[in-house]
Amino acid sequence: MRATFESMFEAEAVNAAFVEGDSFHKYERDEMRRLTDEWERTAGRAISHFGPEANLFEELEALFREYGEHGTGVTRLYLHNEERAARYGQKAGTFTSWQPLPENTDLLVYEGVLNPARGRGLWLLLNEGSAGRPLLTAFYLNDAEQLARI
Repeated sequence: MRATFESMFEAEAVNAAFVEGDSFHKYERDEMRRLTDEWERTAGRAISHFGPEANLFEELEALFREYGEHGTGVTRLYLHNEERAARYGQKAGTFTSWQPLPENTDLLVYEGVLNPARGRGLWLLLNEGSAGRPLLTAFYLNDAEQLARI
């Protein structure tokens, strides 16, 4: 779905900042595996990739707030595979360092799972306010039919 949005934004000259939900996981792959094993032994259940113990929800909330107020924020990338990791000189299952979002964007696109009941999708956060008073509007999309209705 991201490629569809990128093409659409390019055609319409919309400058978008993209944020991947995996960027706000708390742990890198090896540490998450270790913690999952530990939780299963000590707590009798696995740690969830969707729960507060494995995510940086406060940092994600801060990103949305900062983007809504100033059109700025920081993000990083989770490097899922060897190919992507090699581009950053790192190993798979690690994060890049935190980097500022691109400047002067028209909207923020958050791709990931904010609500596991809804599944994976895209959140569009439009910075629609005047220069002095930004206004943040959000849309959630998880299939092509929803995209066609916007």
